[in-house]
Amino acid sequence: MKQSQKNVSYSIAWFKIADCVMRGEKERALGVHRLLTHSLSDNALASQLEGDIMFACGDIEHALQAYNNAAEKYKALQRYEQAAGVYEHMLLLKSADGFLYSALLRVYSAAGIMQHVVRTAVLYVEFLKNSTDTVLMKKVVEEVVPVLNVSLQAALARQLLELDFLETTETVLFQKYLIAVAIKAYNETADKLKIQDFIEYLKQHKPALVEYALEYTKTSG
Repeated sequence: MKQSQKNVSYSIAWFKIADCVMRGEKERALGVHRLLTHSLSDNALASQLEGDIMFACGDIEHALQAYNNAAEKYKALQRYEQAAGVYEHMLLLKSADGFLYSALLRVYSAAGIMQHVVRTAVLYVEFLKNSTDTVLMKKVVEEVVPVLNVSLQAALARQLLELDFLETTETVLFQKYLIAVAIKAYNETADKLKIQDFIEYLKQHKPALVEYALEYTKTSG
């Protein structure tokens, strides 16, 4: 009976919060939220809800602060997928924040969701390439590659090579590094057809790098 009454109280509190938000009454919504958090055992969820209230009321700055608090609490509890969901939402609100990409890589890696590690790494490098920070771009790849199997290592390098880079000495060196990552991974799978396919791709899209790829293939095989 007590549990039933508690569930009813929760439902009423959530309804009141939603009603206040719809009316644009941020302070009232936060007041109800504070009352609700006293009975919530999930502090991470409470912080995430606070962020949702702030976001719904148009207070993006404080929403981001609350979301970050929620993500940190989820990580402390090793609830990495939920932390990732919060960081993904934060990226929608603040897409030009390198910290969020880095944080996402860490939680997806901790959660063992390697496909999302690859996707996030590509998005992070794509974000960084506009500033041509090849040192950081390479650092991102170097940190990610060891946690991936060889198939995903090759996939990551291939996807990154599909990005359009400004042709500078530094970006050419970075792309050569990616070629080395891909060929090394293909060699470990002993799949010569994939190496040939990779070389054909470079001939069509990165002809200036074909000679390096062929030379690396000979010396690393």
